Amino acid sequence: MLPVGWLAWIHHAAHPEPLSLKVWLAFGYVTLFSQFIGFFACYAGLAMGGIARVGQVQLLQIFFTMAFSALFFGEHVSASTWLYVRRV
Repeated sequence: MLPVGWLAWIHHAAHPEPLSLKVWLAFGYVTLFSQFIGFFACYAGLAMGGIARVGQVQLLQIFFTMAFSALFFGEHVSASTWLYVRRV
């Protein structure tokens, strides 16, 4: 992350522009919800549903993400994306 942050800082220093309130609110949401509040909800869900069962459901998350991005945002999801299998 340090190289990426450094490059972003260099770019911003060369082209300064003020960040809008919308950007700061999005940053605050991601910071507070994902890092702090979501932590408690995630571990509570693991405790209620069992780690193995909830872990299996989380494997479906990528498919739901692709489906919802196509449904709500009009993203094109090709057949090869749905069939992609990562081989290690």
